[in-house]
Amino acid sequence: MKKILVVVLVTLTFACNREKAKDANVDTMAVERDAAVVKSIPNDSTYERFRDFRNYLVTGNVAVEDIQEVNSVCAVVVSPTDEQIKSMIEENGEEDFSTIADDASFYQSEGTLTLDSFGIKTIEAEKRYIRFVGESETWVLDIRQKGAPEWSIIFFDPKKAPQVNSWVDITFDELIAYYGLK
Repeated sequence: MKKILVVVLVTLTFACNREKAKDANVDTMAVERDAAVVKSIPNDSTYERFRDFRNYLVTGNVAVEDIQEVNSVCAVVVSPTDEQIKSMIEENGEEDFSTIADDASFYQSEGTLTLDSFGIKTIEAEKRYIRFVGESETWVLDIRQKGAPEWSIIFFDPKKAPQVNSWVDITFDELIAYYGLK
């Protein structure tokens, strides 16, 4: 069963991948933020650092084609890329990776059911950079930077800052607290 899940996961990932043409005249977008904010997730990141969206913030120029924009109430689903899957298999071996992927799939399924029960739309993260457009502020997050978890979910409401979460932690109380649901 675990091997079938790995094959399905890898097949879906490859099937959804699109080849990007490299162009010397790529449009870029300048991204600015407060310099005091941490620029990357440390290797020994704690649980709280993982959840702090500020650890994902980007500065500098980012090619517009590499940015996915989100501007409505939703939850952004982050899943591993083909490269991340290959790296995890090399690092953990196929059997352990299969267990990791199986666990992630279970928690993602349970979390998705919880989100659906509240009517919260989910969006797949399709690019490395996500630009969250809020009512009074905009944030660009690098969800694929070194040390970032391969599976996560980002809550977003344009009235608030994004909130990075582990699929394990999605509870009714967590959703009610962030989205202001009753």
